[in-house]
Amino acid sequence: MTKLDKKNIQQSVNIVRNTFIITLLASAIIYAIVTDKSQDALQSTNNRTNLSKPALKNTEIYSRPQEVSRWKGNVLQNGASPYDSFFGKGIYNYNSKCWITFKNGNSTDAIVCLENASNGRTIRNEYIQAGTDYTMSNLPVGVFKVKAFYGNDWNPEKTLNGGLITGAFDTDFSYSLSDNSNDLIHMNITETNEGIRYTTGEITLYTVSNGNMNQRKINSDEFFK
Repeated sequence: MTKLDKKNIQQSVNIVRNTFIITLLASAIIYAIVTDKSQDALQSTNNRTNLSKPALKNTEIYSRPQEVSRWKGNVLQNGASPYDSFFGKGIYNYNSKCWITFKNGNSTDAIVCLENASNGRTIRNEYIQAGTDYTMSNLPVGVFKVKAFYGNDWNPEKTLNGGLITGAFDTDFSYSLSDNSNDLIHMNITETNEGIRYTTGEITLYTVSNGNMNQRKINSDEFFK
């Protein structure tokens, strides 16, 4: 092998080595650029995420607190008749000694009404506070249904049924009716050899098993008719 051949071989080796080095440097530069761009993109994403967190706080939903009645704790006296203006004055038979004691064992006050089963007229509407008893006396002869309006916080300014009714409970209110044939109240005056007998009794307003009267839910339209 001549000196010229050795020189050519050495030059070829140098060219290959330099090409390899250049290729490695180019690959390293490309990798560095790509890595830098990926990090920038990740940082940009993180920045966008961090910026969006305060916006989420502005969209938090708060539940509106339940309004407390301005008439909280307000009650009527037992025996008050707040719906005389709608139903008419109560009907009494002062020669009758028929009576019914209503025992309100509920946690709500009640307006208890007697409705004549034959003509639908409400002859009494009496307020009975929670946990108390009240006796309807001087009741006339007849067959009656019992309907009740339960609730708390008596509001004398509240209106119902399109303004036809003034005065109502603000909270925990509901309506019920006892119209099952077994729950109808029969008021009688009977003459016997021993004298005159008058129907009397007690009715519990509990909605539990120890009550002696079944009730079904109704709405205000059915109560005020």
